[in-house]
Amino acid sequence: VPGNSPGKAIVTCPATTVLTGGGFGAGSGGQLIVHGASGPWGTDGQWRAYATNSSGSAHMFQGRAVCLSLPVP
Repeated sequence: VPGNSPGKAIVTCPATTVLTGGGFGAGSGGQLIVHGASGPWGTDGQWRAYATNSSGSAHMFQGRAVCLSLPVP
């Protein structure tokens, strides 16, 4: 996330999977304020998280999704 800016992390599960959970990670030493709680977004298989960086330097912010493979018929 650039310094003094909002940012978002969006992770999409592959088409043959179902989103079952997720989260986010942030680099150490940053001044990130996470808001808009991370969570699934509609039915499009995306996990989204939002943060604002209140420092003057860029900091890492990364989304993570847990995707479950569907059985093959």
